Amino acid sequence: MNSTCRTIFLSITDSTKYMIFCTLIFCLVSAQTWEHYLTPKNFYSIEKYNNSIWMTSQFSNNWNRDYYGGGLVQFDLTNNETKHYTKVNSKLPTLSVTSLFRDSENRLWVGLVDHGIIVISGEEWYNFDRESHLLPSVVHDIKEDDNGLIWAIGNDTLCVFENEEWSVVETPVWDSDNDSFRHLQVLNKNKIWIGTKRNGLFQYDNGNWTHFTVDSSTGIDVRGIYSMSYVDSTLWIIADKNEIYAFQSDQWTDYSIPSEQFYQIIGINDSSFWALNYNRLLKRKGSDTTFYKPPANLISNYSLRSF
Repeated sequence: MNSTCRTIFLSITDSTKYMIFCTLIFCLVSAQTWEHYLTPKNFYSIEKYNNSIWMTSQFSNNWNRDYYGGGLVQFDLTNNETKHYTKVNSKLPTLSVTSLFRDSENRLWVGLVDHGIIVISGEEWYNFDRESHLLPSVVHDIKEDDNGLIWAIGNDTLCVFENEEWSVVETPVWDSDNDSFRHLQVLNKNKIWIGTKRNGLFQYDNGNWTHFTVDSSTGIDVRGIYSMSYVDSTLWIIADKNEIYAFQSDQWTDYSIPSEQFYQIIGINDSSFWALNYNRLLKRKGSDTTFYKPPANLISNYSLRSF
């Protein structure tokens, strides 16, 4: 079997679907039955939009600006056909695509390196270029808040799109050398969380910023953030020391599993979540733990999405 690229789509019986992408596409149609699909590229980020799975195409295996330089790929779920978008056949101003997000108005927001953000609405593509709109040089994450505002982060910059204009939001002064804002969760203008690669978690709450790193009294260590998810007033976090945490009402709860390193998380409610590592998918529901494992240990690049 060709193993050039693998992506996983996971469908659970509660009608919520989860996508995991790696180098082969798998679909878990029941607890024991898997289906798989092949696509021609490696990927970094993934989103569902208009009956298709859209993916940022990985070009290089090196963690530098060229890592993202493979353009944008559309996998049509109706016919299993793949289309690769580049600067030649689309309005992409660069092949370096970093992040994807579908908003409540059914628009696909595409984060870029050095060229801002592309918004896809049906057949229309529009580019918010970096220099004119004060966007980060690398757009690592894009989210929508409860009021329909679009937010973007990257490097040491947080931006919000409101009234058809982008503006920069003031953030705390921090040591951003060799680090950047990577992960974002936004409830509204008064409730924001930003995760960094090495410098912990920032929380904005009604005018005040709080910086979380290590709490010696509790053992909580969130210096490096791999993934964040927000649901039912609970912020779920995976940190880089094998930790899974829930943050609710200013209290931390540790859900870590010894000897298991997870990389992506999606919260189900205030006590349940999905988490993904290289070998398997974990579902934690209350005190019950279930593992789902694909037919082979093929997960290399990884992401987890719900739709």
